[in-house]
Amino acid sequence: MSSEYSAVEFAHCCDTLILVRAAPDSGDGPVALQATLESVNAGITTAVFLHGPGVDWALPAHAEGWNNPCPRSNLLLQVCQTAWQRRHGDQLPQRFQFSSLVQFWNQALHARELISFG
Repeated sequence: MSSEYSAVEFAHCCDTLILVRAAPDSGDGPVALQATLESVNAGITTAVFLHGPGVDWALPAHAEGWNNPCPRSNLLLQVCQTAWQRRHGDQLPQRFQFSSLVQFWNQALHARELISFG
């Protein structure tokens, strides 16, 4: 397992930052996905940060809901690299990018809205 971290560059701050710690099978999980879809479909630049049990949303069995929002250009899907590697190893499914809690908090400082699930 590589300990090297490469930062994801995000050209501008998101308007809405959504923290998802809720697992896909929890009550908050589907609500988080719905909130994300509503934000993206409203044209709001949105970043989603999956952390803790929420990283399971990036698994192929659950990722389909995140793959459909339109337009994709205003949605950034980030997965906590440490949480992912602890649970699933190094291979991250397409459409998701590794990130860190440091980057999450930097985005949280500049986002207009922060929504947390789980």
